[in-house]
Amino acid sequence: ADLSTVQYRLTLNNNDRDALYVIDPDRMGSELFHYYTNGVLFTRENQPSIWSEHKTVTAPSPHDSWQPSWFTRIESGQSIQRTVTLRGYPSIPNGEYVCHLTYSGPKNIERSQRDLSDGRYWIGEIESNLIEVAVN
Repeated sequence: ADLSTVQYRLTLNNNDRDALYVIDPDRMGSELFHYYTNGVLFTRENQPSIWSEHKTVTAPSPHDSWQPSWFTRIESGQSIQRTVTLRGYPSIPNGEYVCHLTYSGPKNIERSQRDLSDGRYWIGEIESNLIEVAVN
């Protein structure tokens, strides 16, 4: 079966008053990062095209585990941009799609572990603006 590669760019803005540590796709790796997403691709006509469930992903082990090295610190009022490349989707026609993406930090970070001396782990959901996806 033909497989597609999905690549998209996203910007993470820190609108909080504190420095935040957020999961960084570059540090986590695309395959593990994808486990934390529930993105949906749409065509330009706003028709659903592919759901992230169509991609088989191996979850971190143990389930919902996390590593401090997966996070990047973003100063208050600053942002970072990342490109995520995901391979192994069922065949998707080439083109640009619009994607609405939500992901969250691992839920098992205890409140006592959240606060660091120079910021805190963001463990809530992060919702992107609409982003364009190129499928190869």
